[in-house]
Amino acid sequence: MKKLIPLYLMGLMAAPYSAHALTYFVNGTTGNDAVTCTSIGTPCLTIQGAIDQAEATAGDDTINVAAGTYNTNPASDTIADISGSQNITIVGAGTTTTIIDGADDKRGLRVAFGSVVTVSDVTIQNGNDSGSLAEGTGVRNEGTLTLDTVLVQNNSTTDGDGGGIFNGVDDPTPASLTIFNSTIAGNDANGKGGGISNGGGGSDAAVGTLVMVNSTISGNTSGMNAAGESAGGGLYNNIGSTATMFNVTIADNTANNTTPAALDGLIGGGGVYNIGTMTINNTLIANNTDDSSADSNDCTGNLDLFPGVESPEREAQAAARTMI
Repeated sequence: MKKLIPLYLMGLMAAPYSAHALTYFVNGTTGNDAVTCTSIGTPCLTIQGAIDQAEATAGDDTINVAAGTYNTNPASDTIADISGSQNITIVGAGTTTTIIDGADDKRGLRVAFGSVVTVSDVTIQNGNDSGSLAEGTGVRNEGTLTLDTVLVQNNSTTDGDGGGIFNGVDDPTPASLTIFNSTIAGNDANGKGGGISNGGGGSDAAVGTLVMVNSTISGNTSGMNAAGESAGGGLYNNIGSTATMFNVTIADNTANNTTPAALDGLIGGGGVYNIGTMTINNTLIANNTDDSSADSNDCTGNLDLFPGVESPEREAQAAARTMI
């Protein structure tokens, strides 16, 4: 069945065309970061090498990344670390062939405040940071980021929110994350948001704006952090943050906290823990598990369930609402 996208989301997919100043190439086998990587015959070796060159020039640049596994950035704890103010687009060869791999000791991707970035056709996996309050070891976004056809999997935090993705910044302007046609799976946060934490963080003051279309959040886990928090196995949406879901599946996630009695942290919401603003359309929330005393398998918090939303635990509530 063909999936429809509401008109208010069409603008996100049809942004005005902007000519890219330069196109850079990356090849993990034949590349060399010491050369100018603007031809397919003279590529950079690392993604960061191409990012550094793009950030040194004005304009909206594209980085084409060949098939391969990219797990090196000697200058940073992040494989692809973007801090410039211009627009950068990173395009892989496909989620099965272009792999950004944290190798269990680095973050996959970071987008700093003020950066505007689009990433497509890659997998981001095995991010890990043993430092305290290290949010978003797969992806940490503080700027404006679009993920299209991206697999974020098997990333984990030791004591921080957003095992797969952390989207948030301590600023009046929230971080902005848009996700199309992507899967967030098998990630683990000792804290809030095993798959995605939209806002939160160490101070709980970060806020984000999240839009997801035609995507899946599955098999993620939130475990207990030092504050006793284990909220939102699939998705945590912080106070002050906004999340909009259209054609999204949130299933088979777990909030895993069985010993909260002596602690005051947030617990519950195997699928979703929401204390912000959340709009869900044509979305399935099912088969999630909450191991805490809150016993809220699929959802914790207030969700406005519009027509097309399916959730076994909230079917009666959905039927009782005024449909708009």
